[in-house]
Amino acid sequence: MLTANPAYRYQVGGSLSLESASYVTRQADEDLYQALKRSEFCYVLSARQMGKSSLRLRIMHRLQQVGVRSGVIDMTLIGNRQITLEQWYASILQGLVSSFKLPVSLAAWWRERTHLSAVKRFSEFLETVLLAEIEQPIVIFIDEVDSVLGLDFSTDDFFALIRACYNLRIEQPAYRRLTFALLGVATPSDLIADKSRTPFNIGQSIELKGFQLHESRPLLPGLQSVVPQPELLLQAILDWTGGQPFLTQKLCQLVLEAYQTSSYPANSQPANSQPMTAPHTAPYAVWLEMLVRSKVIDYWELRDDPEHLRTIAHRLLHDEQQAGRLLGLYQTLLTGATVPANDSREQIELLLSGLVVKEQGRLQVRNRIYQAVFNSNWVEQQLAQLRPYAAALTAWRQSDCRDQSRLLKGQALADAQTWAEGKSLSDLDYRFLAASQTLVQQERQLVLEAERAQELQARLKQEQKTASLQRKLLVAVGVALLITTGLGLLAFGEYRKAQISEVQAITKASETLFTSGRRLEALVEAIRAHQRLRSWQRLSLGGSNPQTAQVEAVLRQAAYGVVEYNQLAGHQDSIYRVAISPDGQMLASASRDGTAKLWSADGRLLHTLRGHPDWVTHVAFSGDGQTVISASKDKTVKLWRRDGTLMRTLIGQGDATLAGHGDIVFKIALSPDGQFIASASMDGTVKLWTTSTGRLVRTFGQHQGRHQGQVWSVAFSPDGQQIVSGGEDRTIKIWTLEGKLVRSWTGHRNVVQSLAFSPDGRMLASGSKDMSVKLWTVQGQLLQTYEGHQGEVLNVAFSRDGTVASSSSDGTAQLWQPDGTLLLKLEHGGRIPRGIAFSPDGKWFASGGADNTIKLWRLRDRFLTQLTGHQDLVARVAFSPDGNLLASASADKTVKLWTRQGQLFRTLRHQDGVFSVAFSPNGNLLAAGSEADGTIKLWTLEGELLTTLRGHQAGVYGLAFSPDGKTLASGSLDKTIRLWRIADKISPGGAIQPQDVTWIKTLKGHQQNVIAVRFSPDGQYLASAGWNGEILLWQPDGRLIRSIANVAGGVNDLTFSPDGQMLASANGDHTIKFWSLAGRLLQTFTGHQAHVIAVAFSPDGQRLVSVSQDRSVKLWQTDGTLLATLDAHSNTIPGVAFSPNGRLVASASWDRTVILWDLNRVVDLNQVLEFSCEWIKDYLTTHPQPEEQLCKDLD
Repeated sequence: MLTANPAYRYQVGGSLSLESASYVTRQADEDLYQALKRSEFCYVLSARQMGKSSLRLRIMHRLQQVGVRSGVIDMTLIGNRQITLEQWYASILQGLVSSFKLPVSLAAWWRERTHLSAVKRFSEFLETVLLAEIEQPIVIFIDEVDSVLGLDFSTDDFFALIRACYNLRIEQPAYRRLTFALLGVATPSDLIADKSRTPFNIGQSIELKGFQLHESRPLLPGLQSVVPQPELLLQAILDWTGGQPFLTQKLCQLVLEAYQTSSYPANSQPANSQPMTAPHTAPYAVWLEMLVRSKVIDYWELRDDPEHLRTIAHRLLHDEQQAGRLLGLYQTLLTGATVPANDSREQIELLLSGLVVKEQGRLQVRNRIYQAVFNSNWVEQQLAQLRPYAAALTAWRQSDCRDQSRLLKGQALADAQTWAEGKSLSDLDYRFLAASQTLVQQERQLVLEAERAQELQARLKQEQKTASLQRKLLVAVGVALLITTGLGLLAFGEYRKAQISEVQAITKASETLFTSGRRLEALVEAIRAHQRLRSWQRLSLGGSNPQTAQVEAVLRQAAYGVVEYNQLAGHQDSIYRVAISPDGQMLASASRDGTAKLWSADGRLLHTLRGHPDWVTHVAFSGDGQTVISASKDKTVKLWRRDGTLMRTLIGQGDATLAGHGDIVFKIALSPDGQFIASASMDGTVKLWTTSTGRLVRTFGQHQGRHQGQVWSVAFSPDGQQIVSGGEDRTIKIWTLEGKLVRSWTGHRNVVQSLAFSPDGRMLASGSKDMSVKLWTVQGQLLQTYEGHQGEVLNVAFSRDGTVASSSSDGTAQLWQPDGTLLLKLEHGGRIPRGIAFSPDGKWFASGGADNTIKLWRLRDRFLTQLTGHQDLVARVAFSPDGNLLASASADKTVKLWTRQGQLFRTLRHQDGVFSVAFSPNGNLLAAGSEADGTIKLWTLEGELLTTLRGHQAGVYGLAFSPDGKTLASGSLDKTIRLWRIADKISPGGAIQPQDVTWIKTLKGHQQNVIAVRFSPDGQYLASAGWNGEILLWQPDGRLIRSIANVAGGVNDLTFSPDGQMLASANGDHTIKFWSLAGRLLQTFTGHQAHVIAVAFSPDGQRLVSVSQDRSVKLWQTDGTLLATLDAHSNTIPGVAFSPNGRLVASASWDRTVILWDLNRVVDLNQVLEFSCEWIKDYLTTHPQPEEQLCKDLD
């Protein structure tokens, strides 16, 4: 077996010494050496950490061997802050004196020439001192030349002098011995800023490329101790780094360290133990990918030491004026689009960042590591932070740049234009702003008039301070309106326009916030818009306002959709974990800003825990809630009292620092009895500590069962007798407190990042970088895999009732039932929610993330009752005759029965998607029609399948029982209606014979798919509708009476009025039409913005509800008055039903949910407003300005 060479080290960061064995000689070494030997001026200008300083050191040594004297001026040693021009030049000369060991008293020499300019003194020094004292050829290296770009004064003269030295070679032979070489992160055009002067256009450019495989043999000795064929491993390393020197050295060192710590699979070669050849490189590649992802890519901000990736990020983002343009260009590259190299300023900046390279005339991302770290999600997050209009732009782009409602107006547009001024933005930004500007051209005059009216508004408000003054003002305005020649009307008109403009802007802000997932802020803005509108109505003498409908719509939308109820702000950087005390009265948060914070449940900051010198990675409460425990990147665990004072720090025993953790402590857990703390670390260990003394009890896996790599998660079982751990080796391990490994298993395809026991201790949830959440028995049997996330799963948690929560890098937290049903998706406004926690009673939920805030979410007592559980779109809903049950039919092949309170009662399973459902009049039977196989199933409400009816040749989209329950009508996509006879004797639990449900007749008359069938309330008629717009009226025995209508655009649903005198149809032309049974059009309702999919009458016939592809539910009086528009669904709504008592409406949506609407509550806008103000009560306390005046007056 090969043994490691302990003396061999790769150098990660800094210049490589002449003795360094891992220096890689590249083509640039020879190019620069030969050019300087020929006395050619040279410059090596490239991205950082490409090995420029190491190259300089080697070339200086080689030049010395051939008699060339060389010296260096390191510009970073001079500095570029609080330095004068004279000090700067003097420092340069001092550097030359030191580097060339010149026998001159610089201070005296400098004082003697104070009558000369600084640059002239520099010139004279070169000629009379440097060239005079040294007779050999001279090379001056100016390193880190880009440092001069940050000086407070111009250095154009300096570089102009260097160019002059080159030109003087013709006239003065001595200057032929003087050569300059410039190294740094800049371009030649950067060096002389004054464009009226001759540019810095001399010298030979030396291209510094990444390591090539044939050049990289000096790196092999360290790898020879690791694998039989190090060339293959080195090739795999270069495949990841693209030859980038810093990353290549770092990856080689990581491989070596992994071998030396026994975490490298030394025998990772084919089972025949033959030496690896090219076809057998897969084991190297797989293992190396695990190493790269765990040590470099995953949590790269934690791992970036020495700093490299953050340097690139800073280079991209530090200049806000051009960051958007750079990110936009880089984003284009990530899509795979070809970007020809054109030497534009933004391309040059991107190249200097090191993130991209120029290959064959086009740009491409330099390597796989950069592409994985600075991926599309990262770019989107940075752009979102840069743009004040990020949410609106995202929504506009998702609409293919067609939805004008997403464009900016008013102050939002003005702010965006102010922000954009002087910046270099992406093409998409410019298109968005231009489209917004075009849209507001027609409104510009209105805005100007509104501004002129502000003085009048201010005077009105001032004079309203007392009632008597207000009355006098109103009388004066009234007289002015009557006796002047329109001046009063103009003034008041301008005042009114100002009010309308303000309300419009606030309403638009609410809409944009809601669309971007920031629904709490959307609710606040909607309340503000309503308050402004009401204030204007009081001041405008009762005049009507066209904004009333829009304000009401955004208020309802936000109130119906809000889940978040508070935000806790105070951290200065990302939040990694949150915890809630056992009594639910306090929250704790851990942040990258190096602090943990304690908050009251209503959002007040109580204490800031300072003591960790680095990022705080985890936080937890003790079982009694009196102690807070924090873990940190500083490798320690700290215990704090609830009042914020530090109790102790866990670092190991005595001076044996190795007893403590040797790397970042990533997770901690407390035993239920509070006696022990378990900690998981990136050093690959799990450790157990006593809480009372901080003594290290043991390290798990010291003898057997140890994790092969970093440990990312740890948790105690509810009984406190076992510990579970998971890590980068993809395994889950259960241990006794004595350190015995009970069980170990794998199931995830990537790192196990989080683990949590169910409250009863029987199940275990795990979250992984493979984007899945898995539910296991504690014996290791897989129960469920939840696959709803689009990014790695960062954290998992259980609520008291067994609900599973998960957070992900996709920007969401998701709540699941144990059976895998997705209950709720919580959008985090585009930022990553890392930490999640349930309150002890399960009524609320906390998440903390990359936006530096904690968000609190209320899981109960929302304005609406939302039924979740279906795994695919919900097509239809129906109430039982007594109103106690609701049936929902779904494409997930199930019918679910719910109580009217919204609790799941039973699930009935079909062989295909279910697109129609109906209760029998006596409530004993439920019929459901399939989407594709043409079958109809009949169940009892106890879930017993009575029979399956076959006969249709395509999906059954319409079902209806006759009022006497003896006939079932089914409408199908096969263009037919079938009538079925139901025997009287069928009863719950009773046996059913084939003859008890028999086919009576097939009705043929439709030319296209039959989408709906309905019996009249008296059972005398059967109506049917087809997608092509046909409405046919039949006798119950199947004889066609007449064609009622042929509606252009098609018919999606129809229903009889309760008195049976008319039909209402839901139409593809966005209307609802009312028809007499004789076929006369009685009335048309308009208001929907897309296909109307379903309609239903209230039992008393006074109201009608309609649902649409526009995602809205509309409630109407039968005279055409629109009572309310209910917006809460996020997708098409194909099904709707009134409850038998008319108090509830159920709507079914493609968003997989059913919503129960309490009409007495949702129709009354005052109730919506009262609910909204109660909802944001805590938010107004923690965000007092300018929201403090909201909800003060609800009369």
